[in-house]
Amino acid sequence: MDGEAQYFSSLLDRGRPADLQAVQRDHLGPSWRPVYDFVLEFAREYRQLPTRPTVAAKFRCDIPDAIEPPTYYAAVVRDNAMRASMERGFEEQVVEPLSRTKPADALAGAQQVIADLRRDFKPPADHLTLNIAENVDERLADYNLRRASQNQIGIPFAWPTMTASTGGRQAGEGIVIASRPNKGKTWATVVDCQFCRETGYNCLFVSGETAPQAAKPRRRGHRVVRGFCIRCYRPGVSERDECPAADIRRQRLSLRFDAVGARVSAFRLLQGALQPQEFAQLQRYYEICRNPAAAGYGWGRLKMVSVPAINSVSDLEMVAEECEPDAIWFDSAYVLATRYKKKRNEAASELIFDIKNMAERLGVPITISWHFNRDVNGDKDTTATQNSLALTDEISRLFDVIIGLFRPTETEDAGEAIWQTLKVRDGIRMPELRTQFRMKDSIRFDEIGVGEPGE
Repeated sequence: MDGEAQYFSSLLDRGRPADLQAVQRDHLGPSWRPVYDFVLEFAREYRQLPTRPTVAAKFRCDIPDAIEPPTYYAAVVRDNAMRASMERGFEEQVVEPLSRTKPADALAGAQQVIADLRRDFKPPADHLTLNIAENVDERLADYNLRRASQNQIGIPFAWPTMTASTGGRQAGEGIVIASRPNKGKTWATVVDCQFCRETGYNCLFVSGETAPQAAKPRRRGHRVVRGFCIRCYRPGVSERDECPAADIRRQRLSLRFDAVGARVSAFRLLQGALQPQEFAQLQRYYEICRNPAAAGYGWGRLKMVSVPAINSVSDLEMVAEECEPDAIWFDSAYVLATRYKKKRNEAASELIFDIKNMAERLGVPITISWHFNRDVNGDKDTTATQNSLALTDEISRLFDVIIGLFRPTETEDAGEAIWQTLKVRDGIRMPELRTQFRMKDSIRFDEIGVGEPGE
């Protein structure tokens, strides 16, 4: 039953004859048109509308439940607004690129229009408003749950102290891992994501810098140099023959997950020089990946995606809604800011605002890594600009948990790093975590000591 028929049905209870002017007979279904004619004649004769029992008795039928007229009008306004937004969006972002013979831009524009409609016209979330006198029992139950679970009711981190201090990742929460370049942010996010996957959670890992796999070579034939193919290393082959290496993608981001999951050296895995024991561990890991349940493991799903497959937060939201992850990791999220046609600091501020709002809409925690333009252990960089400091403060306001990753001079040679939390929801700073990782010999990101700040 469509909205107009429902509105017509609602008039039988409380409507006035004049309200019939809002109903178009031709818009009603065939079964409702005789009812409309009867109601119209009844109104002309008695100057009022018949009641629902009268109509039901006349046509020997059940009149469906009605909706309130204000609900009907609200639905009409919403439908018209959606239609107008769609027409305007497609005119600007699809028709115009097609007129300039840019089908790729038109396709991206269509995706953007659809994502905007889904976001703008999605019913408001029920958790964004609250009368403080309501849900008292639910708030008390929430406390009792946290007490019974020792405040670990969220999705855990790979590091016990971080989980204990934050209570784990909560729905719609934003966590940022911040440091200067080449301090281990990507490895930290990979280790954390792999830990959650092995714990049983479904994970979505997004990279702003590294694709999961390299592209296949454009040329399918052998690349012969001095008598042998430099792709497959076979001697005596012809460039006219198809090279088997043309169907093998070089693993990039996926190699890091393999190293962490198999507990082997990423350096030796990249070089193809694993030790026999490590190779056995890698094979066992691949067997588990094919079918975790059959191997006796309760692993969750893991999907990896990267830029430019994701060019905006809207793209990311559509992927997340498709794969329905329990948590999202976005390594080097700042890269998307370059896609915005604005000044750098304005684009970055808008990006983090969009990311946090997306997490709230999806009800999924998201962990991002970000390059800070000042030292994350609290000491301002003397060369930091006002815009850089403002962006740092913007991130601190919007995200729920801020974690700094840095390597002090005295521990850098030992391959150690220190987590330092700048914010945990209510502003309480948790103890520092000391983590250790050596890139060539092993992939370790284990907590090796907990101390108070400054120790």
